[in-house]
Amino acid sequence: NPLRYSIIMNWRVCTILASSVCASGFLLSLVQAVAIFRLPFCNSLIEHFFCDVRPVLDLACATPVINDILTLVISLLAITAPATFLFVSYILIISTILKIASAEGRKKAFA
Repeated sequence: NPLRYSIIMNWRVCTILASSVCASGFLLSLVQAVAIFRLPFCNSLIEHFFCDVRPVLDLACATPVINDILTLVISLLAITAPATFLFVSYILIISTILKIASAEGRKKAFA
């Protein structure tokens, strides 16, 4: 409903969408941080400029297989969820444009 966009996308909806993105990013990071810092650590020296996940996991005395799987799952979720949302929305937009009866209307919509 492109003509109703300004009514649908009001300040409240925009705030909810932005807040949900921030909250999901925070929760995914929190889950990973809690899982990493429950591991036993042998060494406290990180030889990197920034504290990334892999160097911290390398410092653990135990084998961090669960953390590796968790990192994979979180990464896949963080990448595929927004990509799927975008892909589906573009499919819906294109299918709506293709339903326009006139060729000139479709041309204007794609332009």
